[in-house]
Amino acid sequence: MEPLYNQAVLVAKENSWEADETTIQELNIVYLLIDAARYGVADPSEYRETEDMVTVVKQYQVILETMPYIIDKVSKPYVN
Repeated sequence: MEPLYNQAVLVAKENSWEADETTIQELNIVYLLIDAARYGVADPSEYRETEDMVTVVKQYQVILETMPYIIDKVSKPYVN
């Protein structure tokens, strides 16, 4: 997912989407999830409950499926 995130950020900057709070929040959530997944993969014992890791995996999958739509949105010039 990190390459998709990086692509979305690059395209968003090129098209002035940093002016849109909602888009910035969406991208921040994606970044936080990438970071949480990276942390969990590095040390899965840090997740106290199996359910915690299952939740992260489910969230990761939803965002992975959503990334093409985010990229499509930010591929167009931002209009306030």
